[in-house]
Amino acid sequence: MNMRIALWMMVLLAGCCRPAPGAPPTTFLADFERGLDAAYAAGDPKAFFSVRAPRAGVRQVADGRFGRGLFLDRNVREFMFGYDSISNFCYERGTVEFWFRPEHDSDYKCDDDPDWMKSAAASSFTLFSTAEPPYGYRLNKNQYNYLSFIYSYSYQTKAQVGTIPLEKLFWEKGVWSHFAVAWDEDEARLFINGRLIACADHWAVKKPFDDRFFLSGWGTFDDVRISDGKLYVSSFTPPDAPLQALKNVPTPPPPELTAAEQAGLEQDKTLFYADYSRSATAVFARGAPAGVSNRQLEFEEIDGARALRLRRGGVLPEATLGYSSSDNICRFIGTMELVARLASTNAWPAVLFDCSDLENPVVRAQRQGMRLVLKDAGTLEWQNLARDRVVASVSAPVKLNHDGWNRLGFAWRGSEITLLQDGRPVGQAVGVPLPYKLPGYFFIGSDSQGTTNMLEGWIKSVEIFKK
Repeated sequence: MNMRIALWMMVLLAGCCRPAPGAPPTTFLADFERGLDAAYAAGDPKAFFSVRAPRAGVRQVADGRFGRGLFLDRNVREFMFGYDSISNFCYERGTVEFWFRPEHDSDYKCDDDPDWMKSAAASSFTLFSTAEPPYGYRLNKNQYNYLSFIYSYSYQTKAQVGTIPLEKLFWEKGVWSHFAVAWDEDEARLFINGRLIACADHWAVKKPFDDRFFLSGWGTFDDVRISDGKLYVSSFTPPDAPLQALKNVPTPPPPELTAAEQAGLEQDKTLFYADYSRSATAVFARGAPAGVSNRQLEFEEIDGARALRLRRGGVLPEATLGYSSSDNICRFIGTMELVARLASTNAWPAVLFDCSDLENPVVRAQRQGMRLVLKDAGTLEWQNLARDRVVASVSAPVKLNHDGWNRLGFAWRGSEITLLQDGRPVGQAVGVPLPYKLPGYFFIGSDSQGTTNMLEGWIKSVEIFKK
C-alpha cells in the first residue's frame, strides 16, 4: 500500500475530509500518481507541451508531497507545460491551490537572467499562468521576493494581490509550501501555508482570449487543484492528506418565513439575521445568506437552545465563520447585535464581530475596517482600524452575565457610534471617523485569520439592521 492510499484511509476513517456546505466543486485535480494527465477534470485531462518545451525537463517523481509529484527543471519556463482551460478553469471566479517545493533558495540568481535583472536580489519565477501577454493571470515570485497574483488585459494590470517581501518564509530550497489564491469578480485573496496574507484592494477581471493554463518554476508540484469559486476566504489549516475532487455541496437553505415574519423583518429594516438553532445559513439576508467557514462548524445545545460553539483550541487558525458584506451591511448607517454566552475559559480580548481585512500591503500586511471586541470582562469596545492600528475607538463598561446569554452590539450613524447592551445604549461618541470602506466579508467571533483573540463560547444569533 503506497503512502497516498494509506493517508486516504486515515482521513476517511477520521471522517474529516468532508467539504463544508456551500464549498465550490472541483473542476481540475492533478495528483501525478498515474502520470502527467489530470486525475480528475471537468474538461480535457490531457497534459499539454508547447513546441518550445524541453520534454526531458518534465517528469513524474517518487518524492512528491503525498506519493508521487511533478518535477519541472529550470528550463521549463512559462507557457511550456500545462492543460486546457475549457471547463477546467473559470476566469471570473475560482481557487487555484497546490504544493510546491523549490530546488533553490529565494536569493538564487539564474546565470541566464537578462541584463536588466542582473542587479536584482534574486531571480523571478512564475508558478501558474494562463495566456501569454498581453492577457491572463500570473502567480509569480519576483526578483525582490514578492509573491503576487496578477490579472492583465491588453498589456495593462487590471487586478493584483500581493505580499510583502517574505524572504525564506515561503521559498526555501527543499521545503514544501502550500500556495492558494481565491478570487471572484470583486476581489482576490492570497494564502501561503493556509495563512491569509493579503486581499486585493482593487480588482476587475473579464475573460481573455485563451484556452490553456500552465505550470512552471524550478521545483516539484503536487496536488494541483482548481475549484469553480472561492474555496477559501479566511486562514485555514493546510491539507495534511492528498487533496480530493470535491463535489458541489449545496448550502442548507434558510427556513421558509411566513408572510408576517418576512414583513416584520423588512419593517425593522433588517439586512441580515442568522439564528444558529438551525445552521450557519442566515434566516434572512439581503445579500448572500451562506456562511463561509474554514472547517466543519460545531453546534451545541446549551440552556435549552442550539447555538454555534467556538473554541480556542490553541492551534492557529481557529475556526472562522464569515458572510459576504455586500448588501448585508451598510457602511454609513446600521446596527449590529448578537447574542452570546462566554465559556468560563474565555480569555481577553475576545472578538465578537469583525468587519476588517488585510489591505494589499505596500510595507506590510495592514488590517482595515471595524470590529466589536470585549477588551476584558467589563469593557465593550468598538474599533476603527487603519493600517493595522486602532485609529478610533469607543468603549463602555458592561456587566456580563457569565452564566447566561448576553445581547451586545453597536450602532453607527455617520460619525456617531453607540454601544449597546440588551438593546439599550451604554456608551456613545460623536465625531468618530468611520472606515473609508468595508471589506468583502464580516466574521462572527473571530477575524479572517482566526487569531488567538477569538471568542470562546456560544453565539445564538446575529442581526444587522439599516437603522
